Amino acid sequence: MKLILDRPLTPIDGKKKQYETQSDETPIEQPLSFSRRIAGYVLAFLALITCPCHLPIWALLLSGTAIGGLFTEYSGTFFSALLVLFLISLWGAIYVLKKDSA
Repeated sequence: MKLILDRPLTPIDGKKKQYETQSDETPIEQPLSFSRRIAGYVLAFLALITCPCHLPIWALLLSGTAIGGLFTEYSGTFFSALLVLFLISLWGAIYVLKKDSA
């Protein structure tokens, strides 16, 4: 399949989501911008480290520290906060890295 990337993605007849196509009738896709890709990767990494299944790993890594003491004392609050942060960052990563959300 031959990709044509040297010409801009232009709508046909001013209609949204209808673009010029290649010979095999597949739309010409433009790559994501650099800043959009970086933002998506940062959000995906944040989702990875705040995943609730990693809570025991964080507890083990932080044991014996002041943050570990807070973590042990308020584990339910930390779990809730990490769950909310995980869901928001996962949704953001998916939204930013989708090609058609530009």
